[in-house]
Amino acid sequence: MQNMKSKTDQMDKTDNGDNGDNRTISSDILTENFATITKANGGIKKLRELILQLAVQGKLVPQNPDDEPASVLLEKIKDEKQNLIKTGQIKKQKPLPPIDEDEVPYDLPEGWIWTRLGTVTNYNGRKKIPPSDLKEDYWLLELEDIEKGSSKVIKRLCCGERSPKSTKSSFKTGDVLYGKLRPYLDKVIVADTDGYCTTEIVPIIQYYGIIPNYIRLFLKSPEFIKYVNSKTYGVKMPRLGTSDAINTFFPLPPLAEQHRIVERVDCLMKLCDDLESRQESESENRRLLLLSVLKNLEDAGSEDEKQEAWEILSGRFDDLINSAEDVKELRKTVLQLAVQGRLVPQNPEDEPASVLLEKIKDEKQNLIKTGWIKKQKALPPVDEDEIPYALPEGWIWVKIPKITHNFGQKVPDKPFNYIDVSSINKEKGKISLDENIIQPKDAPSRARKIAKINSVIYSTVRPYLLNIAIIDQIFEQEFIVSTAFAVLHPHKGISNRFLYYYLRSSTFIKYVESQMTGMAYPAISESKFNNGIIPLPPLAEQHRIVERVDCLMKLCDELEERVVAQEESAERLLSSVCAGICG
Repeated sequence: MQNMKSKTDQMDKTDNGDNGDNRTISSDILTENFATITKANGGIKKLRELILQLAVQGKLVPQNPDDEPASVLLEKIKDEKQNLIKTGQIKKQKPLPPIDEDEVPYDLPEGWIWTRLGTVTNYNGRKKIPPSDLKEDYWLLELEDIEKGSSKVIKRLCCGERSPKSTKSSFKTGDVLYGKLRPYLDKVIVADTDGYCTTEIVPIIQYYGIIPNYIRLFLKSPEFIKYVNSKTYGVKMPRLGTSDAINTFFPLPPLAEQHRIVERVDCLMKLCDDLESRQESESENRRLLLLSVLKNLEDAGSEDEKQEAWEILSGRFDDLINSAEDVKELRKTVLQLAVQGRLVPQNPEDEPASVLLEKIKDEKQNLIKTGWIKKQKALPPVDEDEIPYALPEGWIWVKIPKITHNFGQKVPDKPFNYIDVSSINKEKGKISLDENIIQPKDAPSRARKIAKINSVIYSTVRPYLLNIAIIDQIFEQEFIVSTAFAVLHPHKGISNRFLYYYLRSSTFIKYVESQMTGMAYPAISESKFNNGIIPLPPLAEQHRIVERVDCLMKLCDELEERVVAQEESAERLLSSVCAGICG
Protein backbone atom coordinates (compact mmCIF):
# COMPACT_ATOMS: atom_id res chain seq x y z
CA MET A 1 0.00 0.00 0.00
CA GLN A 2 3.00 2.29 0.68
CA ASN A 3 4.06 1.90 -2.95
CA MET A 4 0.59 2.95 -4.11
CA LYS A 5 0.76 6.02 -1.86
CA SER A 6 4.18 7.04 -3.18
CA LYS A 7 3.03 6.61 -6.79
CA THR A 8 0.04 8.89 -6.33
CA ASP A 9 2.15 11.41 -4.36
CA GLN A 10 4.60 11.50 -7.25
CA MET A 11 1.75 12.18 -9.65
CA ASP A 12 0.65 15.14 -7.52
CA LYS A 13 4.14 16.63 -7.79
CA THR A 14 4.22 16.34 -11.58
CA ASP A 15 0.78 17.90 -12.07
CA ASN A 16 0.65 21.47 -13.25
CA GLY A 17 -1.13 24.01 -11.09
CA ASP A 18 -1.44 24.85 -7.44
CA ASN A 19 -1.05 21.71 -5.31
CA GLY A 20 -2.62 23.59 -2.42
CA ASP A 21 -5.93 23.86 -4.25
CA ASN A 22 -8.76 22.81 -1.93
CA ARG A 23 -10.16 20.56 -4.64
CA THR A 24 -7.16 18.24 -4.33
CA ILE A 25 -8.33 17.33 -0.82
CA SER A 26 -10.75 14.76 -2.23
CA SER A 27 -7.95 13.16 -4.21
CA ASP A 28 -5.77 13.06 -1.09
CA ILE A 29 -8.57 11.43 0.93
CA LEU A 30 -8.94 8.85 -1.83
CA THR A 31 -5.21 8.08 -1.75
CA GLU A 32 -5.05 7.86 2.05
CA ASN A 33 -8.05 5.52 2.23
CA PHE A 34 -7.15 3.06 -0.52
CA ALA A 35 -6.75 0.24 2.04
CA THR A 36 -10.04 1.03 3.81
CA ILE A 37 -12.01 1.13 0.59
CA THR A 38 -10.56 -2.06 -0.85
CA LYS A 39 -11.16 -4.10 2.33
CA ALA A 40 -14.91 -3.51 2.19
CA ASN A 41 -17.13 -5.94 0.31
CA GLY A 42 -17.05 -4.84 -3.34
CA GLY A 43 -14.51 -2.21 -2.33
CA ILE A 44 -12.42 -2.21 -5.50
CA LYS A 45 -15.54 -1.80 -7.64
CA LYS A 46 -16.52 1.13 -5.42
CA LEU A 47 -13.01 2.51 -5.70
CA ARG A 48 -13.22 2.50 -9.50
CA GLU A 49 -16.57 4.30 -9.31
CA LEU A 50 -15.10 6.88 -6.93
CA ILE A 51 -12.18 7.57 -9.24
CA LEU A 52 -14.50 8.16 -12.18
CA GLN A 53 -16.87 10.31 -10.16
CA LEU A 54 -14.05 12.47 -8.79
CA ALA A 55 -12.66 12.80 -12.31
CA VAL A 56 -15.84 14.28 -13.79
CA GLN A 57 -16.41 16.47 -10.73
CA GLY A 58 -13.00 18.10 -11.13
CA LYS A 59 -11.77 16.70 -7.81
CA LEU A 60 -9.16 14.24 -9.03
CA VAL A 61 -6.40 16.60 -10.21
CA PRO A 62 -5.65 20.24 -9.32
CA GLN A 63 -6.83 23.03 -11.58
CA ASN A 64 -4.34 25.37 -13.27
CA PRO A 65 -5.52 28.99 -13.58
CA ASP A 66 -3.31 29.32 -16.67
CA ASP A 67 -5.41 26.73 -18.56
CA GLU A 68 -7.63 28.10 -21.31
CA PRO A 69 -11.15 27.93 -19.78
CA ALA A 70 -13.72 25.52 -21.11
CA SER A 71 -15.99 28.40 -22.14
CA VAL A 72 -13.39 29.39 -24.79
CA LEU A 73 -13.11 25.76 -25.86
CA LEU A 74 -16.89 25.60 -26.23
CA GLU A 75 -16.84 28.62 -28.55
CA LYS A 76 -14.20 26.93 -30.72
CA ILE A 77 -16.39 23.83 -30.93
CA LYS A 78 -19.34 25.94 -32.06
CA ASP A 79 -17.19 27.50 -34.80
CA GLU A 80 -15.97 24.07 -35.92
CA LYS A 81 -19.57 22.79 -36.13
CA GLN A 82 -20.58 25.78 -38.25
CA ASN A 83 -17.76 25.08 -40.71
CA LEU A 84 -18.73 21.38 -40.90
CA ILE A 85 -22.35 22.36 -41.61
CA LYS A 86 -21.27 24.80 -44.33
CA THR A 87 -19.15 22.17 -46.03
CA GLY A 88 -21.95 19.61 -45.80
CA GLN A 89 -20.03 17.21 -43.55
CA ILE A 90 -22.73 17.27 -40.89
CA LYS A 91 -26.37 18.32 -40.81
CA LYS A 92 -27.58 21.32 -38.87
CA GLN A 93 -28.69 20.24 -35.41
CA LYS A 94 -31.83 21.41 -33.65
CA PRO A 95 -30.87 23.75 -30.80
CA LEU A 96 -30.55 21.91 -27.51
CA PRO A 97 -32.23 23.49 -24.48
CA PRO A 98 -30.08 25.74 -22.28
CA ILE A 99 -28.96 24.41 -18.90
CA ASP A 100 -30.53 25.92 -15.81
CA GLU A 101 -28.28 26.19 -12.76
CA ASP A 102 -30.91 24.42 -10.66
CA GLU A 103 -30.76 21.37 -12.94
CA VAL A 104 -27.07 20.50 -12.62
CA PRO A 105 -26.18 17.60 -10.29
CA TYR A 106 -23.10 19.25 -8.72
CA ASP A 107 -20.92 22.37 -8.85
CA LEU A 108 -17.93 22.49 -11.16
CA PRO A 109 -14.48 24.00 -10.56
CA GLU A 110 -13.44 27.37 -11.92
CA GLY A 111 -12.70 27.09 -15.64
CA TRP A 112 -15.17 24.23 -16.25
CA ILE A 113 -18.60 24.58 -17.82
CA TRP A 114 -21.78 22.53 -18.02
CA THR A 115 -22.90 21.74 -21.55
CA ARG A 116 -24.76 18.85 -23.21
CA LEU A 117 -23.23 15.75 -24.75
CA GLY A 118 -24.90 16.56 -28.09
CA THR A 119 -23.28 20.00 -28.08
CA VAL A 120 -19.70 18.76 -27.92
CA THR A 121 -20.02 15.49 -29.86
CA ASN A 122 -21.65 14.11 -32.97
CA TYR A 123 -23.63 11.26 -31.37
CA ASN A 124 -24.16 8.34 -33.75
CA GLY A 125 -22.86 10.43 -36.61
CA ARG A 126 -21.22 7.76 -38.76
CA LYS A 127 -22.65 6.15 -41.89
CA LYS A 128 -24.63 2.90 -41.85
CA ILE A 129 -23.16 0.28 -44.19
CA PRO A 130 -25.18 -2.56 -45.80
CA PRO A 131 -23.64 -6.04 -45.43
CA SER A 132 -22.76 -6.23 -49.11
CA ASP A 133 -20.47 -3.16 -48.81
CA LEU A 134 -18.56 -4.24 -45.70
CA LYS A 135 -14.82 -4.77 -46.21
CA GLU A 136 -13.86 -8.31 -45.24
CA ASP A 137 -10.56 -7.37 -43.58
CA TYR A 138 -12.11 -4.62 -41.41
CA TRP A 139 -12.76 -5.11 -37.70
CA LEU A 140 -16.40 -5.99 -36.92
CA LEU A 141 -17.32 -5.30 -33.29
CA GLU A 142 -20.31 -6.91 -31.57
CA LEU A 143 -21.62 -6.12 -28.08
CA GLU A 144 -20.59 -9.51 -26.69
CA ASP A 145 -16.99 -8.74 -27.70
CA ILE A 146 -16.79 -6.17 -24.88
CA GLU A 147 -16.55 -7.31 -21.26
CA LYS A 148 -19.15 -5.71 -19.02
CA GLY A 149 -17.84 -3.31 -16.40
CA SER A 150 -14.18 -3.40 -17.41
CA SER A 151 -14.97 -2.58 -21.08
CA LYS A 152 -12.07 -4.77 -22.20
CA VAL A 153 -12.26 -6.09 -25.75
CA ILE A 154 -12.30 -9.86 -25.20
CA LYS A 155 -12.82 -10.92 -28.83
CA ARG A 156 -11.67 -9.28 -32.05
CA LEU A 157 -12.89 -10.60 -35.41
CA CYS A 158 -13.04 -9.13 -38.90
CA CYS A 159 -16.03 -9.12 -41.25
CA GLY A 160 -14.70 -12.08 -43.20
CA GLU A 161 -14.73 -14.18 -40.04
CA ARG A 162 -18.29 -13.23 -39.13
CA SER A 163 -20.19 -13.15 -42.44
CA PRO A 164 -22.56 -10.36 -41.29
CA LYS A 165 -26.07 -10.28 -42.76
CA SER A 166 -27.35 -6.99 -41.31
CA THR A 167 -26.50 -3.31 -41.67
CA LYS A 168 -23.64 -2.08 -39.50
CA SER A 169 -22.41 1.31 -38.28
CA SER A 170 -19.00 2.43 -39.46
CA PHE A 171 -16.47 4.01 -37.09
CA LYS A 172 -13.06 5.65 -37.28
CA THR A 173 -9.97 5.52 -35.09
CA GLY A 174 -10.55 7.69 -32.02
CA ASP A 175 -14.35 7.36 -32.02
CA VAL A 176 -15.90 6.53 -28.67
CA LEU A 177 -17.99 3.37 -29.07
CA TYR A 178 -20.88 3.22 -26.59
CA GLY A 179 -23.12 0.17 -26.01
CA LYS A 180 -26.63 1.65 -25.86
CA LEU A 181 -28.35 -1.75 -25.43
CA ARG A 182 -28.53 -2.72 -21.75
CA PRO A 183 -26.31 0.28 -20.99
CA TYR A 184 -26.05 -0.74 -17.32
CA LEU A 185 -23.55 -3.35 -18.55
CA ASP A 186 -21.19 -0.39 -18.97
CA LYS A 187 -19.55 -1.21 -22.31
CA VAL A 188 -17.56 1.76 -23.64
CA ILE A 189 -14.29 1.75 -25.61
CA VAL A 190 -12.24 4.09 -27.78
CA ALA A 191 -11.61 2.66 -31.27
CA ASP A 192 -7.94 2.05 -31.99
CA THR A 193 -8.56 1.42 -35.70
CA ASP A 194 -11.29 1.89 -38.31
CA GLY A 195 -14.07 -0.68 -38.50
CA TYR A 196 -17.75 -1.51 -38.22
CA CYS A 197 -20.02 -2.31 -35.31
CA THR A 198 -23.52 -3.50 -34.54
CA THR A 199 -26.05 -0.69 -34.57
CA GLU A 200 -26.55 -1.32 -30.84
CA ILE A 201 -23.11 0.29 -30.41
CA VAL A 202 -23.09 4.04 -31.01
CA PRO A 203 -20.01 5.74 -32.54
CA ILE A 204 -19.53 9.12 -30.83
CA ILE A 205 -17.38 11.62 -32.73
CA GLN A 206 -15.76 14.30 -30.58
CA TYR A 207 -15.34 17.85 -31.79
CA TYR A 208 -12.29 20.10 -31.41
CA GLY A 209 -10.63 19.97 -28.03
CA ILE A 210 -12.47 16.97 -26.57
CA ILE A 211 -10.30 13.98 -25.68
CA PRO A 212 -11.99 10.66 -26.56
CA ASN A 213 -10.84 9.02 -23.33
CA TYR A 214 -12.35 11.83 -21.26
CA ILE A 215 -15.69 11.15 -22.98
CA ARG A 216 -15.21 7.45 -22.30
CA LEU A 217 -14.63 7.88 -18.57
CA PHE A 218 -17.60 10.26 -18.38
CA LEU A 219 -19.84 7.61 -19.99
CA LYS A 220 -18.59 5.11 -17.39
CA SER A 221 -19.08 7.45 -14.41
CA PRO A 222 -21.71 6.55 -11.76
CA GLU A 223 -23.61 9.80 -12.33
CA PHE A 224 -24.08 9.07 -16.03
CA ILE A 225 -25.00 5.42 -15.45
CA LYS A 226 -27.57 6.56 -12.87
CA TYR A 227 -29.00 8.97 -15.46
CA VAL A 228 -29.06 6.25 -18.13
CA ASN A 229 -30.89 3.81 -15.86
CA SER A 230 -33.60 6.40 -15.34
CA LYS A 231 -34.01 6.96 -19.08
CA THR A 232 -33.82 3.53 -20.73
CA TYR A 233 -36.90 2.14 -22.44
CA GLY A 234 -37.89 -1.44 -23.20
CA VAL A 235 -38.25 -4.23 -20.63
CA LYS A 236 -36.48 -7.22 -22.21
CA MET A 237 -34.00 -5.19 -24.25
CA PRO A 238 -33.61 -1.81 -22.46
CA ARG A 239 -31.70 0.81 -24.42
CA LEU A 240 -30.85 4.50 -24.28
CA GLY A 241 -32.65 6.71 -26.79
CA THR A 242 -30.75 9.24 -28.91
CA SER A 243 -32.65 12.25 -27.56
CA ASP A 244 -31.90 11.33 -23.95
CA ALA A 245 -28.26 10.70 -24.83
CA ILE A 246 -27.58 14.02 -26.55
CA ASN A 247 -29.39 15.96 -23.81
CA THR A 248 -27.16 14.50 -21.09
CA PHE A 249 -25.43 17.15 -18.96
CA PHE A 250 -21.72 17.04 -19.78
CA PRO A 251 -19.07 18.56 -17.45
CA LEU A 252 -16.50 20.11 -19.79
CA PRO A 253 -13.00 20.82 -18.37
CA PRO A 254 -10.27 22.85 -20.07
CA LEU A 255 -8.38 20.80 -22.65
CA ALA A 256 -5.15 20.70 -20.62
CA GLU A 257 -7.03 19.43 -17.57
CA GLN A 258 -8.71 16.72 -19.65
CA HIS A 259 -5.24 15.36 -20.36
CA ARG A 260 -4.29 15.45 -16.68
CA ILE A 261 -7.54 13.74 -15.68
CA VAL A 262 -7.18 10.93 -18.21
CA GLU A 263 -3.55 10.36 -17.18
CA ARG A 264 -4.49 10.20 -13.48
CA VAL A 265 -7.47 7.90 -14.09
CA ASP A 266 -5.32 5.54 -16.16
CA CYS A 267 -2.75 5.37 -13.35
CA LEU A 268 -5.34 4.78 -10.60
CA MET A 269 -7.19 2.16 -12.63
CA LYS A 270 -3.88 0.34 -13.09
CA LEU A 271 -3.48 0.39 -9.31
CA CYS A 272 -7.01 -1.03 -9.01
CA ASP A 273 -6.11 -3.82 -11.43
CA ASP A 274 -3.02 -4.64 -9.38
CA LEU A 275 -5.00 -4.57 -6.14
CA GLU A 276 -7.69 -6.79 -7.59
CA SER A 277 -5.14 -9.27 -8.87
CA ARG A 278 -3.38 -9.36 -5.51
CA GLN A 279 -6.64 -9.77 -3.60
CA GLU A 280 -7.74 -12.61 -5.85
CA SER A 281 -4.38 -14.32 -5.40
CA GLU A 282 -4.46 -13.91 -1.62
CA SER A 283 -8.06 -15.10 -1.46
CA GLU A 284 -7.28 -18.18 -3.54
CA ASN A 285 -4.20 -18.99 -1.45
CA ARG A 286 -6.22 -18.63 1.75
CA ARG A 287 -8.99 -20.80 0.35
CA LEU A 288 -6.52 -23.53 -0.63
CA LEU A 289 -4.88 -23.35 2.79
CA LEU A 290 -8.26 -23.63 4.52
CA LEU A 291 -9.23 -26.59 2.35
CA SER A 292 -5.88 -28.21 3.12
CA VAL A 293 -6.37 -27.77 6.88
CA LEU A 294 -9.92 -29.09 6.65
CA LYS A 295 -8.71 -32.04 4.55
CA ASN A 296 -6.11 -32.85 7.21
CA LEU A 297 -8.92 -32.78 9.73
CA GLU A 298 -11.02 -35.18 7.64
CA ASP A 299 -8.07 -37.52 7.06
CA ALA A 300 -6.94 -37.60 10.69
CA GLY A 301 -7.00 -41.19 11.93
CA SER A 302 -6.13 -41.40 15.61
CA GLU A 303 -7.58 -39.20 18.33
CA ASP A 304 -4.21 -37.48 18.71
CA GLU A 305 -4.16 -36.62 14.99
CA LYS A 306 -7.71 -35.29 15.19
CA GLN A 307 -6.85 -33.16 18.22
CA GLU A 308 -3.74 -31.82 16.50
CA ALA A 309 -5.74 -30.96 13.36
CA TRP A 310 -8.37 -29.13 15.42
CA GLU A 311 -5.68 -27.17 17.26
CA ILE A 312 -4.10 -26.11 13.95
CA LEU A 313 -7.48 -24.99 12.62
CA SER A 314 -8.61 -23.19 15.78
CA GLY A 315 -5.22 -21.49 16.12
CA ARG A 316 -5.47 -20.04 12.61
CA PHE A 317 -9.08 -18.86 12.51
CA ASP A 318 -7.96 -15.26 11.95
CA ASP A 319 -5.82 -16.29 8.96
CA LEU A 320 -8.24 -18.80 7.46
CA ILE A 321 -11.75 -17.53 8.18
CA ASN A 322 -12.21 -14.22 6.39
CA SER A 323 -15.59 -14.60 4.71
CA ALA A 324 -18.98 -16.22 5.05
CA GLU A 325 -17.86 -18.68 2.35
CA ASP A 326 -14.98 -19.81 4.58
CA VAL A 327 -17.41 -20.44 7.45
CA LYS A 328 -19.62 -22.39 5.05
CA GLU A 329 -16.67 -24.66 4.21
CA LEU A 330 -16.04 -25.20 7.91
CA ARG A 331 -19.69 -26.12 8.53
CA LYS A 332 -19.58 -28.56 5.63
CA THR A 333 -16.47 -30.25 7.00
CA VAL A 334 -17.93 -30.50 10.52
CA LEU A 335 -21.06 -32.22 9.19
CA GLN A 336 -19.09 -34.57 6.99
CA LEU A 337 -16.81 -35.59 9.84
CA ALA A 338 -19.86 -36.11 12.03
CA VAL A 339 -21.68 -38.48 9.68
CA GLN A 340 -18.49 -40.41 8.94
CA GLY A 341 -17.96 -41.14 12.63
CA ARG A 342 -14.79 -39.08 12.71
CA LEU A 343 -15.88 -36.21 14.94
CA VAL A 344 -16.07 -37.97 18.32
CA PRO A 345 -14.38 -41.15 19.58
CA GLN A 346 -16.24 -44.46 19.51
CA ASN A 347 -16.94 -46.32 22.74
CA PRO A 348 -16.78 -50.13 22.44
CA GLU A 349 -19.25 -50.39 25.33
CA ASP A 350 -21.99 -48.61 23.33
CA GLU A 351 -24.86 -50.85 22.23
CA PRO A 352 -24.22 -51.37 18.47
CA ALA A 353 -26.55 -49.95 15.86
CA SER A 354 -27.54 -53.47 14.73
CA VAL A 355 -29.21 -54.07 18.12
CA LEU A 356 -30.87 -50.67 17.94
CA LEU A 357 -32.22 -51.59 14.51
CA GLU A 358 -33.85 -54.75 15.91
CA LYS A 359 -35.58 -52.69 18.60
CA ILE A 360 -36.88 -50.32 15.94
CA LYS A 361 -38.33 -53.27 14.01
CA ASP A 362 -40.26 -54.32 17.12
CA GLU A 363 -41.48 -50.75 17.63
CA LYS A 364 -42.68 -50.56 14.02
CA GLN A 365 -44.69 -53.77 14.45
CA ASN A 366 -46.40 -52.39 17.55
CA LEU A 367 -47.24 -49.09 15.81
CA ILE A 368 -48.71 -50.99 12.85
CA LYS A 369 -50.79 -53.23 15.16
CA THR A 370 -52.22 -50.24 17.00
CA GLY A 371 -53.01 -48.48 13.71
CA TRP A 372 -50.68 -45.64 14.48
CA ILE A 373 -48.84 -46.10 11.18
CA LYS A 374 -49.48 -48.10 8.02
CA LYS A 375 -47.42 -51.12 7.05
CA GLN A 376 -44.51 -50.12 4.83
CA LYS A 377 -43.55 -51.81 1.60
CA ALA A 378 -40.55 -54.08 1.91
CA LEU A 379 -37.35 -52.16 1.27
CA PRO A 380 -34.47 -53.54 -0.79
CA PRO A 381 -31.27 -54.18 1.17
CA VAL A 382 -28.44 -51.66 1.00
CA ASP A 383 -26.26 -52.58 -1.96
CA GLU A 384 -22.49 -52.32 -1.63
CA ASP A 385 -22.41 -50.03 -4.66
CA GLU A 386 -24.60 -47.53 -2.80
CA ILE A 387 -22.22 -47.16 0.14
CA PRO A 388 -20.17 -43.93 -0.19
CA TYR A 389 -17.64 -44.66 2.59
CA ALA A 390 -16.71 -47.19 5.28
CA LEU A 391 -18.23 -46.83 8.74
CA PRO A 392 -16.70 -47.28 12.19
CA GLU A 393 -17.26 -50.42 14.21
CA GLY A 394 -20.78 -50.51 15.64
CA TRP A 395 -22.37 -48.39 12.85
CA ILE A 396 -24.58 -49.66 10.03
CA TRP A 397 -25.96 -48.35 6.72
CA VAL A 398 -29.78 -48.39 6.48
CA LYS A 399 -32.50 -47.06 4.20
CA ILE A 400 -34.17 -43.94 5.60
CA PRO A 401 -37.62 -45.60 6.11
CA LYS A 402 -35.98 -48.26 8.30
CA ILE A 403 -35.52 -45.75 11.11
CA THR A 404 -38.35 -43.27 10.42
CA HIS A 405 -42.03 -43.27 9.64
CA ASN A 406 -44.69 -40.77 8.64
CA PHE A 407 -48.32 -40.23 9.56
CA GLY A 408 -49.80 -40.15 6.07
CA GLN A 409 -52.06 -37.46 4.62
CA LYS A 410 -55.50 -36.03 5.30
CA VAL A 411 -57.81 -33.28 4.12
CA PRO A 412 -57.86 -30.85 7.06
CA ASP A 413 -61.13 -31.09 9.00
CA LYS A 414 -60.34 -28.70 11.87
CA PRO A 415 -58.12 -25.64 12.44
CA PHE A 416 -54.47 -26.56 11.92
CA ASN A 417 -50.98 -25.11 12.06
CA TYR A 418 -49.75 -24.98 8.47
CA ILE A 419 -46.09 -25.21 7.48
CA ASP A 420 -45.14 -24.42 3.89
CA VAL A 421 -41.69 -24.33 2.28
CA SER A 422 -41.65 -20.55 2.73
CA SER A 423 -42.02 -21.09 6.50
CA ILE A 424 -38.47 -22.45 6.68
CA ASN A 425 -35.52 -20.20 7.36
CA LYS A 426 -33.10 -22.27 5.29
CA GLU A 427 -30.02 -20.44 6.57
CA LYS A 428 -30.73 -21.42 10.17
CA GLY A 429 -32.68 -24.60 9.48
CA LYS A 430 -35.57 -23.37 11.58
CA ILE A 431 -39.30 -22.92 11.16
CA SER A 432 -39.52 -19.15 11.13
CA LEU A 433 -43.21 -18.75 11.96
CA ASP A 434 -44.60 -18.66 15.50
CA GLU A 435 -48.03 -19.87 14.55
CA ASN A 436 -49.96 -20.09 11.30
CA ILE A 437 -53.46 -21.24 12.12
CA ILE A 438 -55.67 -21.93 9.08
CA GLN A 439 -59.33 -22.91 8.97
CA PRO A 440 -60.25 -26.04 6.97
CA LYS A 441 -62.20 -24.02 4.39
CA ASP A 442 -59.10 -21.90 3.71
CA ALA A 443 -56.69 -24.81 3.47
CA PRO A 444 -54.32 -24.68 0.46
CA SER A 445 -54.52 -27.69 -1.83
CA ARG A 446 -50.95 -28.67 -0.81
CA ALA A 447 -51.82 -28.72 2.92
CA ARG A 448 -52.15 -32.48 3.32
CA LYS A 449 -49.26 -34.16 5.16
CA ILE A 450 -49.51 -34.82 8.89
CA ALA A 451 -46.52 -34.03 11.10
CA LYS A 452 -45.95 -33.99 14.84
CA ILE A 453 -43.56 -32.56 17.37
CA ASN A 454 -39.99 -33.90 16.76
CA SER A 455 -40.73 -34.69 13.08
CA VAL A 456 -38.03 -33.71 10.59
CA ILE A 457 -39.41 -32.13 7.41
CA TYR A 458 -37.41 -32.01 4.17
CA SER A 459 -38.44 -30.08 1.06
CA THR A 460 -38.14 -32.40 -1.92
CA VAL A 461 -38.75 -29.48 -4.32
CA ARG A 462 -35.54 -27.57 -5.07
CA PRO A 463 -33.87 -29.63 -2.35
CA TYR A 464 -30.53 -27.91 -2.97
CA LEU A 465 -31.98 -24.92 -1.07
CA LEU A 466 -31.89 -27.12 2.07
CA ASN A 467 -35.32 -26.20 3.39
CA ILE A 468 -35.00 -28.69 6.23
CA ALA A 469 -36.19 -28.25 9.81
CA ILE A 470 -37.24 -30.03 12.99
CA ILE A 471 -40.71 -29.31 14.34
CA ASP A 472 -39.71 -28.37 17.86
CA GLN A 473 -42.57 -26.08 18.90
CA ILE A 474 -45.69 -27.24 20.70
CA PHE A 475 -49.03 -25.73 19.69
CA GLU A 476 -52.60 -26.63 20.50
CA GLN A 477 -53.55 -27.25 16.86
CA GLU A 478 -52.13 -30.16 14.87
CA PHE A 479 -49.39 -29.70 12.30
CA ILE A 480 -50.19 -30.05 8.60
CA VAL A 481 -47.32 -29.52 6.17
CA SER A 482 -47.13 -29.01 2.43
CA THR A 483 -46.93 -32.00 0.13
CA ALA A 484 -43.60 -30.52 -0.99
CA PHE A 485 -42.13 -31.99 2.21
CA ALA A 486 -41.03 -35.47 3.09
CA VAL A 487 -42.03 -36.07 6.72
CA LEU A 488 -39.53 -38.15 8.70
CA HIS A 489 -40.58 -39.04 12.21
CA PRO A 490 -37.73 -40.86 13.96
CA HIS A 491 -38.31 -44.06 15.90
CA LYS A 492 -37.09 -44.46 19.46
CA GLY A 493 -33.33 -44.59 19.55
CA ILE A 494 -32.95 -42.18 16.63
CA SER A 495 -31.85 -38.62 17.35
CA ASN A 496 -33.85 -36.26 15.15
CA ARG A 497 -30.92 -33.83 15.30
CA PHE A 498 -28.50 -36.48 14.01
CA LEU A 499 -30.98 -37.19 11.22
CA TYR A 500 -31.30 -33.45 10.51
CA TYR A 501 -27.53 -33.01 10.32
CA TYR A 502 -27.14 -35.98 7.99
CA LEU A 503 -29.75 -34.58 5.59
CA ARG A 504 -27.60 -31.43 5.36
CA SER A 505 -24.32 -33.29 4.84
CA SER A 506 -22.38 -33.33 1.57
CA THR A 507 -22.99 -37.08 1.23
CA PHE A 508 -26.77 -36.80 1.22
CA ILE A 509 -26.78 -33.61 -0.85
CA LYS A 510 -24.74 -35.45 -3.50
CA TYR A 511 -27.21 -38.34 -3.50
CA VAL A 512 -30.24 -36.04 -3.86
CA GLU A 513 -28.63 -34.06 -6.68
CA SER A 514 -28.01 -37.32 -8.56
CA GLN A 515 -31.72 -38.22 -8.31
CA MET A 516 -33.37 -34.86 -9.09
CA THR A 517 -35.54 -34.41 -12.17
CA GLY A 518 -37.22 -31.39 -13.78
CA MET A 519 -35.83 -28.09 -15.06
CA ALA A 520 -38.10 -25.29 -13.80
CA TYR A 521 -38.87 -27.02 -10.49
CA PRO A 522 -36.18 -29.66 -9.92
CA ALA A 523 -37.29 -32.19 -7.32
CA ILE A 524 -36.60 -35.65 -5.97
CA SER A 525 -39.52 -38.08 -5.89
CA GLU A 526 -40.57 -39.51 -2.55
CA SER A 527 -39.68 -43.03 -3.66
CA LYS A 528 -36.13 -42.00 -4.63
CA PHE A 529 -35.83 -39.97 -1.46
CA ASN A 530 -36.83 -42.99 0.63
CA ASN A 531 -34.28 -45.09 -1.24
CA GLY A 532 -31.55 -42.93 0.23
CA ILE A 533 -29.32 -44.47 2.87
CA ILE A 534 -28.18 -43.14 6.22
CA PRO A 535 -25.24 -44.16 8.46
CA LEU A 536 -26.70 -45.26 11.78
CA PRO A 537 -24.44 -44.95 14.86
CA PRO A 538 -25.17 -46.38 18.31
CA LEU A 539 -27.64 -44.18 20.22
CA ALA A 540 -25.05 -43.04 22.77
CA GLU A 541 -22.72 -41.95 19.97
CA GLN A 542 -25.56 -40.14 18.20
CA HIS A 543 -25.92 -37.99 21.31
CA ARG A 544 -22.16 -37.36 21.52
CA ILE A 545 -22.06 -36.39 17.84
CA VAL A 546 -25.03 -34.04 18.14
CA GLU A 547 -23.56 -32.39 21.23
CA ARG A 548 -20.24 -31.86 19.45
CA VAL A 549 -21.83 -30.61 16.23
CA ASP A 550 -24.09 -28.22 18.18
CA CYS A 551 -21.01 -26.82 19.89
CA LEU A 552 -19.07 -26.42 16.64
CA MET A 553 -22.04 -24.91 14.83
CA LYS A 554 -22.31 -22.34 17.59
CA LEU A 555 -18.63 -21.58 17.03
CA CYS A 556 -19.36 -21.22 13.29
CA ASP A 557 -22.20 -18.83 14.14
CA GLU A 558 -19.80 -16.73 16.20
CA LEU A 559 -17.21 -16.76 13.43
CA GLU A 560 -19.85 -15.76 10.90
CA GLU A 561 -21.07 -12.94 13.15
CA ARG A 562 -17.50 -11.72 13.49
CA VAL A 563 -16.96 -11.80 9.73
CA VAL A 564 -20.25 -9.99 9.10
CA ALA A 565 -19.43 -7.40 11.77
CA GLN A 566 -16.04 -6.77 10.16
CA GLU A 567 -17.63 -6.41 6.73
CA GLU A 568 -20.32 -4.07 8.08
CA SER A 569 -17.67 -1.98 9.85
CA ALA A 570 -15.70 -1.74 6.62
CA GLU A 571 -18.89 -0.81 4.75
CA ARG A 572 -19.68 1.98 7.24
CA LEU A 573 -16.15 3.29 7.02
CA LEU A 574 -16.32 3.07 3.24
CA SER A 575 -19.57 5.07 3.19
CA SER A 576 -18.00 7.67 5.45
CA VAL A 577 -14.92 7.93 3.26
CA CYS A 578 -17.04 8.16 0.11
CA ALA A 579 -19.14 10.92 1.64
CA GLY A 580 -15.99 12.80 2.61
CA ILE A 581 -14.51 12.42 -0.85
CA CYS A 582 -17.54 13.30 -2.98
CA GLY A 583 -18.83 16.00 -0.65
